[in-house]
Amino acid sequence: MLGTTAIDQVTDESGNIIYNRNLFLKTAGLTALTANNWVTIVDSSTIYNSYIKELGNISGLVISCIADIPAQAVAGQQINLQVKGQTVGAGNQGSNSWDTIIGSPTYTITASDLAMPIEISGAVSVDTDSGHAAYQDWNDVLSQTAAIYIRSYSSAVGIPVSEFKLSVGSNSGNWCVAPEDIIAVQSTTSEGVLA
Repeated sequence: MLGTTAIDQVTDESGNIIYNRNLFLKTAGLTALTANNWVTIVDSSTIYNSYIKELGNISGLVISCIADIPAQAVAGQQINLQVKGQTVGAGNQGSNSWDTIIGSPTYTITASDLAMPIEISGAVSVDTDSGHAAYQDWNDVLSQTAAIYIRSYSSAVGIPVSEFKLSVGSNSGNWCVAPEDIIAVQSTTSEGVLA
């Protein structure tokens, strides 16, 4: 399987990210609908990748996805998503007591977004709330992250969201499958361009 030898990031000569590894599994063809009341729209059993525990001290994480805004959507409504990592034994996704990482990308729909795909992205942070298990750094928090969920509390409900991506850094780059999801690779040239 390619995933065991895959590279994490590729930049061009100017340092611009042209590939950034997707840390979520099984996102090809995955579509969820926005909801309200902090509904879990993507369960950890679908996207969790234990590779996250191996990342160590990183610069940060970013989540991104594409929302296909329907023509009949209402300008001014919001898409509020939450990525939430939790420790082993977490009994309630809604409780913050087991949180390890947290990110809350939000997007307000405008009239020019109607009938268009739009990218929603945002930073993911270490949970440093001392009211429960506060973590010291990325190495500490990622080694304790045993589940990751995507939840929604949106005024714009029923919006299809896809191309979920969790990446190291502050720029996710274009969506791609996780290396662990790749089972076969064909090279079209001796330089290794993948088909």
